[in-house]
Amino acid sequence: MESIVVLTVGWSLFNTDPVCTPFVRAKAKRNATHAAANSFLSGYGRRLEHRRSGRPVAVQASGESVGGVSITYGGKGGAVAIAASPTIGIDLEPGQSLPDVDRLAESTCDPAEYSAAVSAAHPATAFLRIWTRKEAAFKAVSIGTSCDPRLVVVGVGGSGWNGIATDFAPSYQGPLHVRTWTFGADGRFAVLSVAAPCPATVSFGCSPVAAWSPEPFADNVAESSILTNAPLDFGR
Repeated sequence: MESIVVLTVGWSLFNTDPVCTPFVRAKAKRNATHAAANSFLSGYGRRLEHRRSGRPVAVQASGESVGGVSITYGGKGGAVAIAASPTIGIDLEPGQSLPDVDRLAESTCDPAEYSAAVSAAHPATAFLRIWTRKEAAFKAVSIGTSCDPRLVVVGVGGSGWNGIATDFAPSYQGPLHVRTWTFGADGRFAVLSVAAPCPATVSFGCSPVAAWSPEPFADNVAESSILTNAPLDFGR
């Protein structure tokens, strides 16, 4: 089974420092997630690079692409997914109360997903699970969000990997699977989804490279730890 590493990054300082403007805060978050990716990849003799399309990839010294990278950041944290396969997508949304789940679900979900979201015990959480799954799928097949999200049928998801149809991306040939985690409780939680060609082993780790004290959103997950020797095979 293939392996995926997910590094989480926290930045509570930049969310509370009144000196930080929204622009500075956004740039700091982007830099932190990129630094987390580069710190990990350097252990494999690789580095992060963005293609002309904007897609991040893992490259070796020659510039040849040798692995996939997906990045998400916002709210109180971010995450980086790294895999040997170039097809990888990740999305993270902080737990929050949504003012109009019904309207959001109607504009982004297919009928079954809409029903599952609005009838759930916690509609906002159910909707965020569906939305992060769609975003991860968009990123994995490199089509952005120009596609009507209602055409990307992903469901709420259970505890494992779920195969999804890829009719929404005619240029993508191959299977696609999505898995979702909900971390935290008591009003402080996050929903994270990963999309990949096939079910894979996912290892979570907290990035040690932030310039401030990191506050990982997954700090209550038993499998979360700083990774020093993750099981990735880049073919070396």
